[in-house]
Amino acid sequence: MLLTVMALPSSHGSLPEADVGMEVRFTGGFPTSWRITQTAIERHAPALEPWLATENSGGTRRARIGNRVALGLHPGTPRPEALLRALGLRSDRTLKDGLWILQASSPWAAARAAHHLAAQPGVAVATPIMKRALALHGSFAPRPTDPYFTNQWHLENRDSTGRSLGPDTNPRGAWALTRGEGVTLAICDDGFETNHADLKIAAAGSPHFDFTRSRAGAPTYGDHSTAVAGLVAARGGNQTGVAGLAPGAQLSSSVIFDAIGDIASDEGLMDMFQHEIQTIGVQNHSWGNADPGLLGPTAVETQGLDNALANGRGGLGVVMVRSGGNGRENSINVNDDGYANDPRAIAVAAIRQDGRAASYSCAGACLLVGAPSGDDADDFKPTPNLFTTDRSGSRGYNRVITTDDLADYAFDATGFSGTSASAPQISGIVALLLSANPRLSVRDVQQILVHSSRHYDRTDPDLATNAAGFEVSHNQGFGIPDAGEAVRLAVSWSNRPPVSIVSIPETVNLTPPDDGLRVWVTENENPERSIRCLPALGPHPDNDTKRLPLVFVGRATNELSLDLRGKAALIERGTNYFRDKLVYAGRAGASFAVIFNHVDGDQLIVPAATDYVPIPAVFISENEGRALVTSLEAGNPAEAQLRLDSVSHAFAVTNPMICEHVGLRVVSTHERRGDLRITLVSPGGTRSILQHRNSDTETGPNDWTFWTVQHFYESTAGTWRAFITDEDAEATGEIQELELILRGVPIADTDHDALDDTWERAWFGDLNHGTREDPDGDGASNAREQARFTSPTRNDAPLRVEVASYAPQALRLSWPATGRVDYEVLVGDGLTGQTNEVARVTGQFPSADWVQPVQPEVNRFFRVQEIVR
Repeated sequence: MLLTVMALPSSHGSLPEADVGMEVRFTGGFPTSWRITQTAIERHAPALEPWLATENSGGTRRARIGNRVALGLHPGTPRPEALLRALGLRSDRTLKDGLWILQASSPWAAARAAHHLAAQPGVAVATPIMKRALALHGSFAPRPTDPYFTNQWHLENRDSTGRSLGPDTNPRGAWALTRGEGVTLAICDDGFETNHADLKIAAAGSPHFDFTRSRAGAPTYGDHSTAVAGLVAARGGNQTGVAGLAPGAQLSSSVIFDAIGDIASDEGLMDMFQHEIQTIGVQNHSWGNADPGLLGPTAVETQGLDNALANGRGGLGVVMVRSGGNGRENSINVNDDGYANDPRAIAVAAIRQDGRAASYSCAGACLLVGAPSGDDADDFKPTPNLFTTDRSGSRGYNRVITTDDLADYAFDATGFSGTSASAPQISGIVALLLSANPRLSVRDVQQILVHSSRHYDRTDPDLATNAAGFEVSHNQGFGIPDAGEAVRLAVSWSNRPPVSIVSIPETVNLTPPDDGLRVWVTENENPERSIRCLPALGPHPDNDTKRLPLVFVGRATNELSLDLRGKAALIERGTNYFRDKLVYAGRAGASFAVIFNHVDGDQLIVPAATDYVPIPAVFISENEGRALVTSLEAGNPAEAQLRLDSVSHAFAVTNPMICEHVGLRVVSTHERRGDLRITLVSPGGTRSILQHRNSDTETGPNDWTFWTVQHFYESTAGTWRAFITDEDAEATGEIQELELILRGVPIADTDHDALDDTWERAWFGDLNHGTREDPDGDGASNAREQARFTSPTRNDAPLRVEVASYAPQALRLSWPATGRVDYEVLVGDGLTGQTNEVARVTGQFPSADWVQPVQPEVNRFFRVQEIVR
């Protein structure tokens, strides 16, 4: 078959190239003449740009110059020590006699030095160390030969024609470069079956250890870890079973739960965290706090954690991936779990097949990303459990004896789910990243995951764009990472500058008013009065709503014919789900809703399953609700407003940094922690929900630090505000201390927009641009371009189609994409013949694809072109 592919941009094109700078000549490489295209950046801010953009004199090749120089001399030529000192070069590595790598102060200095050395007699090689324009030969791996791969929807969520059915992790986009070779992951769990047919190669020779009995070895205690291990690194392409995310990685069993489910002591956990930290690069922890209270590592455990995170992998840190927890329906939050609520960890949500967070998956401001998992909640179409390895025969989740190997795998009703199933997928992606680039630190890995993730649930009411232009949600962090995109970023990723920490501790002595969430009602000429209420679980009135006419809509069992725009809905409980009532009210235009009980007099409840409703809502008692209905039906108009009576504290921050994790330490004597809602608002206006009303009856929070990722890449400078509200009656207490903790990268930023002034002036000539802008139209905002060290004025990902085999007699066309345009796929018989549209693909950053059936004996010409919306 003959295949030709063409990509055509839309008429708007891209912005002009950066100004061309000085021309330099090197020797010992091809080509030898280069033009610096990024002079201003490097001259004025070498710390911000470790790689200097260049192109050859003809403009046909591009490369990036680093801050090191390769110097080679012809035999018999003495090394010019005085000249090297004058050029500011020092020896770093001797490759062989007469060939060295020298360290310069910056890429600009390296370019000038190599240019000068190339003109000296006796010099055979004088060229900066470069990243050249090399690409993978095929960016999409063939379908693996594992017979159950097509059942692993979390890896490839497509129908038989290749049409996408929703979110997946896209590991085939990464496997063309790496399958995780050279990386060892520890499964910190109940001991996986190391001799399983799909796991034994990965487990061979690894440093297994049983921390429940303090002895080397790998006993198999439970089904849980065997399922986890298969999701991480089941051997792919072995014509057996399933494939893991990192099918070439090694697995170590760190046993911390014994045969009856008891966990190791805190001393045993300390030893586990710091076990073989120069060999083990990733730890998967599919366990955590299971109760509504606050629980974190002990001082003993913290010693092991600190050692692994600071000194593991030669100082780059062991990457710790943690499940976010399955207690959503019991009001448990990820920030209640001190293991996951750690800025050095990667906390993971569970995402069902349609892109929404699973019904059990805990929300939390510290969630970084999500990954697919099963969900069998009965109020929507269930999401299949994950197909993974199981203990062999009838000993695991799947106890059905078969004549084939299916008994060795968990699937369908016996399949794996929970955030325990989501975390190992992220661990597998992390292994791919470290295999592709072993120099990545923990912070680098976290940020590559941020950049490579996307959201699939556009109806999530919590989904917001932060002040830096990144979409983020308390339900699933920055979304689901694309393994292929993550590995592509890892290969060329420049390590982030060291983190700085700014801490502002303050004694505040604030007392939140008891029962501070209220419905305020005005009826006729009567004085305004307040009604006790409890909040629904979805959008929350953190800012007072408008005072709006209140309209009784009955039980709202069906779509409402009323026009409720500019109004509030009063709804009676009963007959159908709270969720459906609020969806109907929202569709009719209501700004908020008040639901009243249909029984039990003055009793209040929290409306269940209201996480994903479109409008704020509260619940009031039967007596209050019926009194309102009686008044309204008597012709007495009423207006309602939702108000929070909160206490707040402002932190004035003068340190300009590019924000990463933010912490709020709280010391409180409140008699019932679960009554409190605690939020933090950044200078850019992004709100982090650190604690929502919950069922914890203990006092506090007493010296607990809540961490959030919601403000990534925003500016730290300006006023941060903490808000605390008591949302239930009777228990009271004082907020004694608050401490704001900011982690980030310091920059010069006079306009407090999180863009370094030198970077901004160098690219644009002024300080009039923002983090959310995308002047080159490549889908990457200025905040992304600055973090990645890519050009904000030149499209770094022009429309170019790559073709790979998707399946027998099917091709996959893929190309860089943005959310600004859609794409038309056309097919024809030749370059000049007629073409017909076969698909329109919605653009979504950073890539799009289309799978097209083909016949080997038929020639086809494909064209992909942009369509401006």
